[in-house]
Amino acid sequence: MKRNVMITLLLMLSLVAITTYIALNADFVGTDDLATETILSIDSHYVPWFTSFFEPSESGELFFFIFQGIAGSVVMAVCLHFYGKRGRRA
Repeated sequence: MKRNVMITLLLMLSLVAITTYIALNADFVGTDDLATETILSIDSHYVPWFTSFFEPSESGELFFFIFQGIAGSVVMAVCLHFYGKRGRRA
């Protein structure tokens, strides 16, 4: 491989590794939790009008979040592939 390609690949791999390390050590707090805390600090008598009928565990939420990202990526890749081939035929 050319030197520039190798340097670019190493930089990209380093960026992915750093991003993954930061994400794994981050404390993910949901917007719903933050909103509830803020509302309760303003009005201590607040009662939510809706409760979720399905509340997955923390690992379940992570699974659904990752699955949603992968599904979106697959749909986008298929669309790009389809429209890329269509453009070459014309």
